[in-house]
Amino acid sequence: MSLSSLSVLLTRPESESKALSHLLQKESAIVVNVPMFEIEANVSQLGCGLTPHFQIAIFVSKNAARFGARAFLEASKNSVNISVLGIGPATKKTLKNMGVSGCIIPRTSYNSEGLLELLELQRTCIPKTVVIFRGNGGRELLRRGLESRGYIVEYLSCYVRREIKGDLLQKLDSSPAPDLLVIASKQALDILVSKIMTDDLIWLFDVQTLVLGSRLAAEIALSGFSLMPIVVKEFSDAHVVSTIKEWAAKSV
Repeated sequence: MSLSSLSVLLTRPESESKALSHLLQKESAIVVNVPMFEIEANVSQLGCGLTPHFQIAIFVSKNAARFGARAFLEASKNSVNISVLGIGPATKKTLKNMGVSGCIIPRTSYNSEGLLELLELQRTCIPKTVVIFRGNGGRELLRRGLESRGYIVEYLSCYVRREIKGDLLQKLDSSPAPDLLVIASKQALDILVSKIMTDDLIWLFDVQTLVLGSRLAAEIALSGFSLMPIVVKEFSDAHVVSTIKEWAAKSV
């Protein structure tokens, strides 16, 4: 079925929502783009270079791959046998496009827990250095899990998220009320909730949400949303559209 007249609010950075927006519009959905933050290279970190003495590189997002691949290639050009791990298919694809091959990803759980289950990250008898490529902030679960197994862990915060002020109330005033909110990260959720409270848009807490992963789904309830979220394990554009179509068909 088509998504005729279904209004979908997207919260990811606009550059990351273009393909999904296009696919939704092809299905006749009304798309409202309200990015919660923008993503920029963390020049202060990337300019410091990266120690070449590491045995494992972990990229925890597509943006970590996008902004960190060049620093990785520069630091590893004279090294051999460096294991490259990524959090999911989109990260692996981005790394390949940036010239980094051989990325290993979890089989099913595309998160920190899934990475920790990989054979490549089980307990080590010989101290190994792991560099985690990520944005500013984030969970500490991966670092703690690796350090408990004998690894030396370093971070390279290769990109930063900057909140986009305002915009939500203005966009909603000029668009149909959303039937679905698409949220892919805890950062986007936190900023969205803040905007809802600031702009007195409490009714949005009764709108259906679609989120990435069970951890974010749990945060939805804690944030005040009244409906059980639709959960996707992988945030590929085609999968998200397919999931929305399934939900819309059941809601008729």
